Formats: sequence, C-alpha cells, structure tokens
Amino acid sequence: MKSTGIDSGWEEEIPWVKIAATFLGLIAVMVVTVTAQNRIVNFTKEINPEKKGSVYDLKFQKTWIASCDEAEQLQIYRAAFCAYTAMNYAALGMFLVCFIGMLSWNFGLLPLTMVLFVWLTGVIVYGVESLRMTGGR
Repeated sequence: MKSTGIDSGWEEEIPWVKIAATFLGLIAVMVVTVTAQNRIVNFTKEINPEKKGSVYDLKFQKTWIASCDEAEQLQIYRAAFCAYTAMNYAALGMFLVCFIGMLSWNFGLLPLTMVLFVWLTGVIVYGVESLRMTGGR
C-alpha cells in the first residue's frame, strides 16, 4: 500500500523502530519509578528509623508493613480498600465504554475481554484474601 500526503509510511517499512522505542520507553519509565520510590523510602527511613526494608528486595511490602505500627497498618489497609473500590468503578466505566463501542463503533471483543480480565483479577484476589483472613477455605 502506497502512502500519500504527510504520512511517509516509515512505520510499515521499519516496524522494529516502534518496538525498540516502546521497549526503551518502558525501561526508562521503570528506572525512573524505582529510583523515585527508593528515594522516598530512604527519606522515610531517615525520618522513622524503625522502618525496615529495601525497594530492591522482593519481599519489600511484607517487610515494610511488618515494621509499621497498628495505626499505620490500618491506614494502609483503608487506602488499599479505597483503591479497590475506585478500581471497581473505573473498570465498570471502561467495561460500559468498551461494550457500547463494541456494539456501535466495532471496537471488537478484545478491549472488552481485557477490561473484564483486569476487573475479575481484582475481585477474585480480594475475595480470596478476605476468605483467607477470616479463616475460611
């Protein structure tokens, strides 16, 4: 297919450029995020010497929560529940947009499936953890 006008069509000729740019962008965002997180955690540890954990540790979250007192843990759990609730509303909105788009604008089934997958993952993990914490099976 020959391109005309402003679009030169270079994306079709060199698809690896898009892949490389996306991959490098992903790596850059991850490095910046981990570096910022590490600085915030180290600053918090300077203010509160009882805090334990390193951002580079795979069990950082467990170590960090274990070093928090009950009030801080309650604050973390309340914030997590608020995030879970917001995720449910956002997923419902995205589901409705994708469903209407699938019927009206031929979005296809993939966007709807991806939203449902993310939504169900959050709901199932929440349900399983709730059962585990209450002693259920």
